[in-house]
Amino acid sequence: MSPAQRRPSRLPIIIDTDVDIDDWMAILFLLGHPGVDVRGITVVGTGAAHLEPGTRNALNLLMLADRPKVPVAMGLAKPMRYSHQFPE
Repeated sequence: MSPAQRRPSRLPIIIDTDVDIDDWMAILFLLGHPGVDVRGITVVGTGAAHLEPGTRNALNLLMLADRPKVPVAMGLAKPMRYSHQFPE
């Protein structure tokens, strides 16, 4: 069997993001792409969007894309070793 024959018809992925506004278009693109199978979204609270708003954003994007059954998991609200505050 050749490598091309072993490839899945859709690439399974998990999106790991803070789900800030700069990620929305990429997430919607992946959710609608026929060659991609989004298996889940993990939300981190260590970026521009904090954990609770980021999780709401992910759930809202899934509803918008008519994919409400894609699981969403919450990660850490704060980094383990550094401050997640942006410099002034």
